[in-house]
Amino acid sequence: ANLENHLSDKCDALLLRITKNKDDFDLIARILQVMRPIIQRSDFPDPVKTKYDDAIHMAQRYITEMENLCNDDISCGLIQNAEEKLKLLNKALSLGHIFPDISSRIKVVQKAIAENKQTKYGKIPVL
Repeated sequence: ANLENHLSDKCDALLLRITKNKDDFDLIARILQVMRPIIQRSDFPDPVKTKYDDAIHMAQRYITEMENLCNDDISCGLIQNAEEKLKLLNKALSLGHIFPDISSRIKVVQKAIAENKQTKYGKIPVL
């Protein structure tokens, strides 16, 4: 039970780190890597195991938030801001083993940025 409490506390600390670094997807990927072997032990109770699920849901939420922020910037014409956020989002590729759709989701944002640049700097959009 002591080890259980220790690991439960460790997982809580890791969840807090995810919360405080929600745009650092490299760090989030490393934290999930640390947590996975802990929760894969069958002798641990569900409360410890659900912390890993919590971490995955948090990562998913932060990826979606970053996508939405990129899209907000694009729709406001703040392309440089969107590109900065895209750099952060690209690091979420390190979570591809957990979220197999991540690269296609990032491509959608890249495409939106490219199209917006084209209309802004290239041909005049048809009104």
